Amino acid sequence: MTAKNKQTTASHVASVISIPGYEIKDLLGRGGMAMVYLAIQESIGREVALKVLSPDHTDETFSERFLREARIASQLSHPNIITVYDAGIHNSIHYMSMEYIKGKNFNEARDLLSRKQKVIIIKQIADALDFAARKGFVHRDIKPENILLHQDGRAILTDFGIARANDVSKGLTETGKILGTPYFMSPEQTKGLQIDHRTDIYSLGVVLFQALAGYVPYDGPSLVAICIKHLSDPIPQLPKGLEIFQPIINICLSKKPEHRYQHASELVNALNKITDAQLDAIDAKAAAFKKAGQDHNTATMVEQKIEQPKKAPKRQSVSRAVETPSKSYRKNDSPSLIADSDDFKDLNRRKSRILIFLLILLFAAGYYKKSDLLIIWKQKGEPLAKKYLPPEIKQYVYATEEVQKKPVKPKTPTLTTTQLEEQKIQKLKSTLEKIPSNAVELANIYNQKRIKNPENAEIQAAAEKLRQWFLNRLDNLITKKDFVSANKTINEIKIQYPLINDDTDFIALTEKLALSTTNEPHLQKSRVYFAVNALNEPEGANALDELRIVLSNEPSNIEALQGLDKIAAHFKTKARNELQKKAYFKALNSTNSGLQARHTDPELLQLQDKIKSFINNKNQINTLLLKASKKSQEGLLTSPTGNSAYDLYKRVLSINPDNTQAQKGLIKIQKKILRKAHTAIEQNKFRDAATILNNAQSLFPNNQRIETAQKNLQREMDAVLPIVPKIKVSSTPFSEITDTTLQKIKLGQFLYAGFEYKNFTKNSTELTVNVYNGTNPKLIIQKKIVLTSNRGKHFFTLQLPKIGITNGNYSIELLLGKSRLIKLNLFGVH
Repeated sequence: MTAKNKQTTASHVASVISIPGYEIKDLLGRGGMAMVYLAIQESIGREVALKVLSPDHTDETFSERFLREARIASQLSHPNIITVYDAGIHNSIHYMSMEYIKGKNFNEARDLLSRKQKVIIIKQIADALDFAARKGFVHRDIKPENILLHQDGRAILTDFGIARANDVSKGLTETGKILGTPYFMSPEQTKGLQIDHRTDIYSLGVVLFQALAGYVPYDGPSLVAICIKHLSDPIPQLPKGLEIFQPIINICLSKKPEHRYQHASELVNALNKITDAQLDAIDAKAAAFKKAGQDHNTATMVEQKIEQPKKAPKRQSVSRAVETPSKSYRKNDSPSLIADSDDFKDLNRRKSRILIFLLILLFAAGYYKKSDLLIIWKQKGEPLAKKYLPPEIKQYVYATEEVQKKPVKPKTPTLTTTQLEEQKIQKLKSTLEKIPSNAVELANIYNQKRIKNPENAEIQAAAEKLRQWFLNRLDNLITKKDFVSANKTINEIKIQYPLINDDTDFIALTEKLALSTTNEPHLQKSRVYFAVNALNEPEGANALDELRIVLSNEPSNIEALQGLDKIAAHFKTKARNELQKKAYFKALNSTNSGLQARHTDPELLQLQDKIKSFINNKNQINTLLLKASKKSQEGLLTSPTGNSAYDLYKRVLSINPDNTQAQKGLIKIQKKILRKAHTAIEQNKFRDAATILNNAQSLFPNNQRIETAQKNLQREMDAVLPIVPKIKVSSTPFSEITDTTLQKIKLGQFLYAGFEYKNFTKNSTELTVNVYNGTNPKLIIQKKIVLTSNRGKHFFTLQLPKIGITNGNYSIELLLGKSRLIKLNLFGVH
């Protein structure tokens, strides 16, 4: 098609077809069931490939196939699979918006690529097939035209029009029509058997063979002949020089799926074992042949020739449009390559049996289309059969045909008209589920019977049951989102039941269809957005926005509600993971995103409160740490009480016991206190040092460093400071100071006391003795004593007051100035 024709066609279609949100610019291509246009997605100015189903293919089968392609492609987010942006139906026009690939397809670019580039493309497509298979889908139409080459070097797999889920994939449709391209179809697909992802591996093997050799492995003068070769011919050898690929080809093209690679990733692994150096060598050799003016493939095929069979006589193809394969897949027309191909003149008995089997299948499948198939047989099948069938089988077939041509005397009917009509009704009823179109004919019969016999309750009940069947089918079609068939069913119902417009069930179903038709484009968009993880952004192009639109139309829509749950669950999990990593603000954003979908979700709300608490605590902790650091720098380590560096760090740890900054801050305070005590000791300010360490011990109980410092201080004090290590009090005189623990003494007129002392000055030293009565100390005796040596023992007597002395607790202390040297508790009795 010329550029002018393209532009004219595009302009014409643009004037007839109007898809909201898209501006059609040019015609990119035309296929069997659809046309593809270059269009601009107006909302974001993006170039897209807009695929529009041809008006003559809008029946239920093609519509389902078209929408299935969009659904499957939207679920397969992979760099080597075409991206579907949007799909829907507008004014009965089926459309699908896809990624626009400006490059050629693999078939067009094949001769421009090196074998290394071809192998890379095959590996990328194998990776895409492996991904699709693990998602449960079979493509079923792998061929070079469905592999597009992106300008960035990626190979893109497209056209999922006949793809299906693994559990329902068959080579034949319900009508017996083969789906796929015969040159690339697997044996099981050709036979119409159950297939799985391994059929795609076979097809990709054929593509690999063609990419390497320049022609397909199985060729023939007709599509049937090609199918037979796939079923029965041995796997062909690659041209000389490509032997390194032969084991891979042998596995890919195995007749039995279980003998092939079981996953496309295994094919990738096999191709990865072929080094770049080996591929470069193959390309270099091919370049040398080309420079010499000789095709490498042709030359190597001539070298392999042992015996060339005679060329089959040329004959005219009966129906070129149907039977003649595309020349783009056939071998080069050089004599050596034509001689290599099997002209079907010497097909063995196995091929004949397969041909007979296929022909019998065609006759069985076309029992109700005998006249049409007979014409096709006469035009196409019979010439093939006459040419290739062995004489003994040919004699049997045409003898049978002669017998069938003889007139048969009709049997006299034995059933009445009523019986025949009832038999037809039963047949139509039994096939309703498989052939829903029978319902219209059955309704016509019931209507005629009701007109003839309006009082017949049995007929009325049967007609009512059929009406309910129509309504149930309509409901199922709407549930399956088959809106084309649903609208068709509505028209059929209205024709058969003119008064049904007042039926509440019918009204409810028509409203449900209208609502589903309105909601489905938004649900489809949400599925695409889910596939690319666009849950709540970017604005105007995310799953959440689409689901909100659906719920504004239909608050009880199950898929939309489940979608909201899915979004909330996603962000809930994300928030928990971020919280675990202490990324509090990211976690808070995730809970906010989840609450956009489910604003009353109790877990999200609880999680959000928890995160906010962490954030508040973090802010509070940061403030306290700053203040504590400043106090520490100012030397306010332990005072003022409640606002010292120590107190601020302790408050941080009360919020977060694991805060390392606060823990390190307290350790620094300990070290500063110990340094302060050490300085006091060096200056012989032992009592100051003792006070510092005693305070430190109260702040940091059981601290090994502080306890060690106190012991060192005590040794220093014992060496230089006046001390009284022992004191004894008794009711009788004594000369040895032994037991200095709490003593029980008899209260009389006098108390006798003695103590040891050292480190006093040689001159006289005055000490004060105080005696207290009761648990609430009351001074009852005070006495001054004088020491005249620096160390020794000193004994003295105390006279008790005559009144106020009762049984109970007493204590005695020695003071040097205001400093207490020792204290002893007593218990006195009369």
